[in-house]
Amino acid sequence: DLQENLELVNYEDIILDDANSSVLLKKKGMKINLGAIAVGYAVDKAIDALKNSGIENALINAGGEIYALGSPPKKKLWRIGIQHPRRGGDLLGTIDLKDKAVSTSGDYENYFEENGKRYSHIINARTGRPVEGVMSVTVVADNTTDADALSTALMLMKPNEAMKLVERLNNVECLIVTGFDEKDMKILISKGLEGKVNLIQTH
Repeated sequence: DLQENLELVNYEDIILDDANSSVLLKKKGMKINLGAIAVGYAVDKAIDALKNSGIENALINAGGEIYALGSPPKKKLWRIGIQHPRRGGDLLGTIDLKDKAVSTSGDYENYFEENGKRYSHIINARTGRPVEGVMSVTVVADNTTDADALSTALMLMKPNEAMKLVERLNNVECLIVTGFDEKDMKILISKGLEGKVNLIQTH
């Protein structure tokens, strides 16, 4: 079943026709899921609408995709919580932002367990199997579309390679939580976020 479905996974088989605003999927059975980018895009459009209405300060949170516009009343920055990937309802830490987007992807919201093993909803397109060894990725970027897409994509990379990619990107920072459970959990923070993340629950 995996092999049959993997034959339908190839971005080069998606044909975009800008002139007619249409999309062609070359192989029968192909589908597109915009879950890794659509929410971030929607948040950016909502922020644009607020700005066009003259609103200078607002916080939009759409299920983990957040944009912090301006600042809250009587404060300079919005304080954003980063969820602990293994302690439901607890925070791993916080980060203070202004005019920035933050997105977190993880294996802890949509998953099931079978024989003690966790199977996440984030699937590696090369293998057809759920991501393993990375609990969550939080990305800070200039817009929510980029943050949303990158947080999912970085989940699928080896953590050291993901961090190298982030260090090459302009105005993008990340926090990666690796491991399978709390006992082997490790936190990696990009250079631009060092000293800006207040870790609460580290072990």
